[in-house]
Amino acid sequence: MKLIEKYFPYSEWRRHQREIAKVVYSGIVEGKVVLIGAPTGLGKTAAVLAGALAAIEDMGRGKVFFLVKTKNEAQAPFREIKALSRRGVSELVAVFRNKREMCSLEYARRLSYEEFLEECRYLTEHGLCEYAKNVKSLGMDEVEELILQARSPNHFIQLLKKRGYCPYEVCRVVASKAKVIIGSYHYIFSSAVRHAFFNSVPLKLGDLVLVIDEAHNLPQSIMDIETASLSEVTLKLAEKEVKKYLVNPDEKRRALFALKTIEKIFRDVKKRFSIDELEGRLKLLEKSFVDAAFEGIYYLMDVLPKVIQRKREVLGSPIVSSPLRRVIDFYRRIEKTGIEYALFVTYEEGIAKLVYKCVDPSTVSRHVLDAAHSAILMSGTLPPLQYFTSVLGLRGEQITELRIDTKEFIPSENIAVFILTNVTTRYIERSEDMYRKIATAIAEIHRVRKSGCTLVVVPSYSVLRGVKRYLPDDLPVFSETTETTVDDVIKAIEERRDLIIMAIAGGKIIEGVEFRGSTGENFIRTVVIVGVPYPEPDDFIKKYYDSISSRLLDQELAWNCVFTVPAMTKVKQAIGRAFRSERDRAVVVLMDYRYQDPKLLSLLSDVVDLDRVIVAETLDALSGYLRKCPI
Repeated sequence: MKLIEKYFPYSEWRRHQREIAKVVYSGIVEGKVVLIGAPTGLGKTAAVLAGALAAIEDMGRGKVFFLVKTKNEAQAPFREIKALSRRGVSELVAVFRNKREMCSLEYARRLSYEEFLEECRYLTEHGLCEYAKNVKSLGMDEVEELILQARSPNHFIQLLKKRGYCPYEVCRVVASKAKVIIGSYHYIFSSAVRHAFFNSVPLKLGDLVLVIDEAHNLPQSIMDIETASLSEVTLKLAEKEVKKYLVNPDEKRRALFALKTIEKIFRDVKKRFSIDELEGRLKLLEKSFVDAAFEGIYYLMDVLPKVIQRKREVLGSPIVSSPLRRVIDFYRRIEKTGIEYALFVTYEEGIAKLVYKCVDPSTVSRHVLDAAHSAILMSGTLPPLQYFTSVLGLRGEQITELRIDTKEFIPSENIAVFILTNVTTRYIERSEDMYRKIATAIAEIHRVRKSGCTLVVVPSYSVLRGVKRYLPDDLPVFSETTETTVDDVIKAIEERRDLIIMAIAGGKIIEGVEFRGSTGENFIRTVVIVGVPYPEPDDFIKKYYDSISSRLLDQELAWNCVFTVPAMTKVKQAIGRAFRSERDRAVVVLMDYRYQDPKLLSLLSDVVDLDRVIVAETLDALSGYLRKCPI
């Protein structure tokens, strides 16, 4: 185990880090899938990388592919590799993000992702990208220098751009030499992206150790990755494009007829479903409903090159956006997939959209995780083993797991948990009176607690809007929106240390914001979880449940996997924002009578001592408990 010591980037080990590193090492050597559940702040990333790099050196082959969901999550492995270099163990690291975001050509970002890939290929094949050509003169010494100089993966990419290089091409070259690659889930779990990536970087799944950070997100992330959509706006833009850039009158007529036939789908949808009925929700459509409408798609494929070429000539630019290509790309996605996918329709801000979506993540995960040499699935809120075998299709015999309860990390006297039972966000019980009651309780909790920020976590934007309008005007409130950035939240906290922060369960704030000051103090002193954050009911959730249920032949287990476990994982995530070190102290209020259900509470047993949970039947009772609470 001396190699583990070699690849650990610090002089001292924290509690449990050696144990994690050894389990990871053994699991990789044996070709296992390793589940690591350990609280945030324990130092999982450094320990996992130490074990993984040691195993790879011992085996004499392989690479670590560290997979993250968000840009912020790439910071941790990048930081640990830099720390390792400072200790004299120099390791190259290749950092991949969305390829379009890595592009040095600013105007390329106006393209859809599929269009960008086409145009990138066109520029590189024709020798028209100076940034890509410059990479040939780059040496590895310069790359190592920039890695050490960079404050973050994003800064590393920006440094490469400033020096006139294509960051993607640089990292592609580095990836062939590096032991560690950092990239988003897409690079492995999107079959299209993976095949293209592996063709450009000589990699094979069988040579990779996949480290999957925030693995509780993996099932939903796979379904999101394996999604294609087409809006009525894109279709109308494609019609305008054909009218303007297709020169031959007969070709123009036939292409417009093919697009008008597809457009009929949206006219029929609007007759069948109102905007109020489907705004933000997915309604199942039979695939046969659209198949006939795409009869002319192959003709559109034939004329697309003419449209693109004419557009380049008229605009005088090698990079052009094409709505027609987006229509064709949508069809190519839906024609190749099978029963694990379903077609839906929805409205987004009143605009109709077709959505083709994966409804069983195991169809993707099983292939990837079986083909990889080994995989490490880690999370601070790791779901039960049965969840991974059921939803991701893993086999019990291929799994090794190590779980370190949050209770071992956070002293029980540092957390107090209360359940308020006179409110709920249960769908059929939502009303203005209920929202008013919830808002009154939040205001009272915040006033009684007095110090620090109160993090209020709600199941959805609709609940957030319903509750917020009844909060008193004199309370300082910051609310998450679809446009909220991490910087927005940090700035708001810096201005007011007594904020009520309203966030969506499993959203950007809960996933990505560290509520800590420069001296390490946690600004969150109270966490209020409004309702049980089950997914909003729609046809996608029903189809997802039906797919899992039919595969498992167990309705109760499928219900737990689709509804209960993800909801309680979000609850644990929210609680975890208040506890990033052993010193943190906070109060948690579970605001819904359903938390009295032993099945729900049992899923929090690794976080809180269930015997110490206090139930309050009224707000007055809760207020009394809080006033006496020593935390």
